[in-house]
Amino acid sequence: MASLFGAAGAGLTGYKMNKCVGAIEEFEFLPLSSGKHLHLTIAVTGWLCSGKYSSFQAPWCSLGECGEQYCLVWESRFLRDLGSAMASLLDGLVSMVAQEALKYTVLSGIVTALTWPASLLAAASVIDNPWCVCLSRSAEVGKHLAQVLRSRQQGKRPVSLIGFSLGARVIYFCLQELANDQGSEGMVEDVVLLGAPVDGSEKAWERMTRVVAGKIVNGYCRGDWLLGFLYRSSAAQLSVAGLQPINVQDRRVINVDLSSVVKGHLDYMRQMDTILVAVGVPTKEVPGAWENSENVAVFFKTSVSFLPILMGNTVSYNVCCMSSGITEFACEYVSIFISCDHKDTILNVTYCFHIFHYSHLHFISALKELSIL
Repeated sequence: MASLFGAAGAGLTGYKMNKCVGAIEEFEFLPLSSGKHLHLTIAVTGWLCSGKYSSFQAPWCSLGECGEQYCLVWESRFLRDLGSAMASLLDGLVSMVAQEALKYTVLSGIVTALTWPASLLAAASVIDNPWCVCLSRSAEVGKHLAQVLRSRQQGKRPVSLIGFSLGARVIYFCLQELANDQGSEGMVEDVVLLGAPVDGSEKAWERMTRVVAGKIVNGYCRGDWLLGFLYRSSAAQLSVAGLQPINVQDRRVINVDLSSVVKGHLDYMRQMDTILVAVGVPTKEVPGAWENSENVAVFFKTSVSFLPILMGNTVSYNVCCMSSGITEFACEYVSIFISCDHKDTILNVTYCFHIFHYSHLHFISALKELSIL
């Protein structure tokens, strides 16, 4: 039993770095759930800021209570500096017109230093140093996380990894490090990377597929001008995963365009509840979240664009998180699916609903009204 759950049954809860390892000052795990389970998830936060999102656990409060869950605590001093720097930079960009122009600069695919406004480049000194420091430290933290998984601190249990921004970068370097090992095949179950400031080349991602047994989700936003700006020194040499889909000939790699949810890089923290749903991660039911048609509209519009891709990879998609009283609204969007010739997909998804949510009966009733069931 000890080998299953980790040394002396303590698992990741009992792991804490006793001294600095290389450039790393802080590395430990905080539980997001209680009890012991056969499946384990590690969530990695990308930066820290003041107020509501001042803790590592805050972005992950809506994760569904399935399996054992932890968040990785790492280099908090530097991540707070980065969060403050990003907030200061954005506070200086008071013009919405300026932000729209920056978005289209990223969309054009030309992100060299010559294309960025001079005023923004002048303000770069505020953020470039904390960003570069965190870029370097996230790589080292990722390699150390690989050592922890390699030593089976979690026991012989399947592990899934999810992270956003620099947290996704931690996971990326963890997987790249594990890919160097013989016998590391399938050590990690599923991976979700959101807004990742990492190499998006086919060669780099093919290495990761050897380590991951399940799916690898790349959540990206083409209009994320802040990520493009922060990563501008490297973007001229390589593609950035957080800005575009990954072109890998492996059906387990799933690209999810989050442009309808993510309007800027900071939304990866602010909109995490919606993002988790959009990429198919089970979430808790948030009271009142689906009581108005506007929230449901955003949800369904997001799901239409990539639902067939997920089902093509046999990934169940939870498009049913609805309250009573919106069946008519659901029917409108089910009709859109049918007009796009996705009827079989809808039926398959319906049969998978009981795995994720207990409120799926509202969606099934919508299908019945349309004479699908």
